Amino acid sequence: MSHELRVEIGRWSRTPREIRKPEGAEKCMYRILKNSVVLLSWEEEEEEEEEEEEEEEEEEEEEEEEEEEEEEEEEEEEEEEEEEEEEEEEEEEEEEEEEEEEEEEEEEEEEEEEEEEEEEEEKKKKKKKKKKKKKKKKKKKKKKKKKKKKKKKKKKKKKKKKKKKKKKKKKKKKKKKKKKKKKKKKKKKKKKKKKKKKKKKKKKKKKKKKKKKKKKKKKKKKKKKKKKKKKKKKKKKKKKKKKKKKKKKKKKKKKKKKKKKKKKKKKKKKKKKKKKKKKKKKKKKKKKKKKKKKKKKKKKKKKKKKKKKKKKKKKKKKKKKK
Repeated sequence: MSHELRVEIGRWSRTPREIRKPEGAEKCMYRILKNSVVLLSWEEEEEEEEEEEEEEEEEEEEEEEEEEEEEEEEEEEEEEEEEEEEEEEEEEEEEEEEEEEEEEEEEEEEEEEEEEEEEEEEKKKKKKKKKKKKKKKKKKKKKKKKKKKKKKKKKKKKKKKKKKKKKKKKKKKKKKKKKKKKKKKKKKKKKKKKKKKKKKKKKKKKKKKKKKKKKKKKKKKKKKKKKKKKKKKKKKKKKKKKKKKKKKKKKKKKKKKKKKKKKKKKKKKKKKKKKKKKKKKKKKKKKKKKKKKKKKKKKKKKKKKKKKKKKKKKKKKKKKKK
């Protein structure tokens, strides 16, 4: 009687581990996979003959080969996925760099506008600002040059990596083809030797395994599709958000400018009003002063006249007395 058993031994294990033989087992077969040790089968002494044991061993070897192939296919798929992820990451990096450049340009434009306003307000600072601007431009040029160099280097590296991967893939494909051919030959030879009963059993087993494999593949494909969709959605959302942010920034800038203009106008109007008020006040004060002066003069005149009259009267009295 044949049994199958799979023993997981730790995620990062790559070394062979000792497996205890089941009770009543004469022969025990196992091999090491990527992350686990698989106990393929054991045979019970009393139930099967040596001939049947040999046949089952051959069957198991075949299954092992099939498993190996499956693993290789899975590894290939994983590599392709990694490649895709790397490419996407690189694209994202390039987009980020472009965004940074755009932001820098916008900042520069804003600075230039500010400088123009300052130039209008103060003529004395013109020389100083010109120097500053020149320095900034030089700095920016240097930065741009550096970025370009970096980009070029990255591109070269990427190309080299791609070439290497292609070569590796080709080699793997060749190896796989050779293995397949060898396996086919072996299978043909073995097919003639087997009995009708064994053939039927094998067919049933194979069908079951195929169904399992198909199910697994389908599940994997579905998962991959879902992941891709999610990623796409996320990217779209990010783009939309960025656009919205940009629009908001622009609107804010416009509003700020408008507000500044309005403030300036208001200030001017206030100043004018104040000046007018001051002028009016001054005029009023002047008028009042004039009026006061006139009144004072009149009073003085009246007093003088009175004094004169008094004096005259006194003189007259004196004359009369004499």
